[in-house]
Order: sequence, then structure tokens, then C-alpha cells
Amino acid sequence: MLRLLKNLLILSKFYLSLAIAFSALAGYVIFSGNFSGSAFLAALGVFLLAAAAGAINQVQEHKLDARMVRTQNRPIPSGVISVRFSAYFSVILALTGFLILLLCFGMVTAFLGLGNLLWYNLVYTPLKIRSYFAVLAGAVNGAVPPVIGWVAAGGYLMDPRILFIAFFIFLWQVPHFWLLLMMYGEEYEKAGFYSITSRFSFPVIRNILLVWVVATSFSTLFLLFFHIISLMPLIITMMTAVVILMVFFFIFLYTEKEPPRIKPMFIVFNVFMALVFGMILVQGVIG
Repeated sequence: MLRLLKNLLILSKFYLSLAIAFSALAGYVIFSGNFSGSAFLAALGVFLLAAAAGAINQVQEHKLDARMVRTQNRPIPSGVISVRFSAYFSVILALTGFLILLLCFGMVTAFLGLGNLLWYNLVYTPLKIRSYFAVLAGAVNGAVPPVIGWVAAGGYLMDPRILFIAFFIFLWQVPHFWLLLMMYGEEYEKAGFYSITSRFSFPVIRNILLVWVVATSFSTLFLLFFHIISLMPLIITMMTAVVILMVFFFIFLYTEKEPPRIKPMFIVFNVFMALVFGMILVQGVIG
């Protein structure tokens, strides 16, 4: 029983789905200014839809997963769980998540969640074996959950504040995923995925990556312009983090041997994202 539960957690990409649910929870709290049962209910709906998308993705890519060391022990390629069971499991998760959002928060919220699932599985997933820039489609998926939480709390869908939070997340995801490709590029290529490491030389990748990191850093200024972050201690902390991030990446990309160590950059970039998002959340609760 415990083994089955463990494999279901892997199939549903539990930790990734949990992070997505947290971003939806943050979107809810930023608008409402407090944690509530409804906030966690919205996060649950998003979590179930994200888990469904992750499970469907593994159904779609189980043959490719079998070719990569990093993924060959997932439940489907390892033979622990069948494709048919995984498909049924995905449908149950998706329907439950959709109904929670529909019945508790209305059609706009529910269809934002469903649309995000469809975009992930019908647009982003197929593009991964067709384009070097599939990451741009995938970045949309990460930008939507906070918007879902915002709308679930009663916020206006086209409010510039939530749109620029989503924009910041969109920008962050591109270098995040490219750093991941730089760490596991050979495995992705062997499995049939398009990887920028096979298309561009390191000097080109380095320049593109730095541009996206700088763009992500400067996008934080919109958080100040729209008063998403307005408390002075948070502003100082964020500006300090931005400077440290850009200096760190410049040093690692241009002064280290080629190719540089990727893992420290990956960790620092994720910490930066967590820090900024945490400050947005703190501002929403106490600001």
C-alpha cells in the first residue's frame, strides 16, 4: 500500500503540484489579505488539476522517460503502474479539481484551471519534441496559477497587479528551465527532446541566459511601480537580492571556465524566485 502511494505521488509530480498550488494560494492571499479555508480550497483545486496534468504528461511521455536515467524509474516506464490506470487516475484528479473550482469559485476560475491543464498537455508537451523554444509555452503554465488564486478570491482577471506578478513568473521560468537543460541536456537529447545545448554554442547560450536573468531582475521594478511591494524593508531586501543575482550570474557565466558550474546558478536563481514571491506574499498579508 505504501509503495502504491509513493508511486502515485511520483505519477502526480507531487512536489511540483504542491508548488503550483502554493502559488495559487499566494494569489488568493495577495488579493484577500488573509489565509482562510477558501484560500486552501482554491489551492486544493489547483493542486488536483496540476497533479492531473503531471500524470497525463507521464502517460504521454512514458516511452521517452524510459530513455533517460533521471526518469526511467518513474511508475509507468518501470512497469509499476499501467498506462490505463494512470489515465483513469488523471481523469479522476482533473474532474475533482475542476469541480472544486467550479462549484466553489465559479466558471472563470474553473476554466482558467482547466485551460492551464489543456495548454500543458496539448501545447507544451508536444512542443518539447518539436521546438527549442517550447519553454516559452511552458512558462505560460507557471504564470497562470497565481491568477487563478487571485480570481478565486474575487479579484479582477485583468488587474495589472496580478498580470505583472504572472509576467514576473513567466520571465523567471525561461532561464530556470534552460539551466535545467544545461544540467541534463544530453539526457533530454537522447530521449528525443529539443535541447538548446545541441542547437547553440555555450557563448551564445551564456549571452541569451544573461539577457533573461537581467530581464527577470528588472521585471521586479514593476512590482514596485504597481505597489505590489511597497514596504521599505521589503524594497531594500528585493533590490539587494536583484544586485546580488546579476553580479553572481555575471561572475559564473563570464569568469569561470567553460562550461561553468550550472547547479549553483540553478539553486541561486530558484532562491531568488522564492524570496521575491515570499515578499509579495508578506506584503499581501501585512501591507
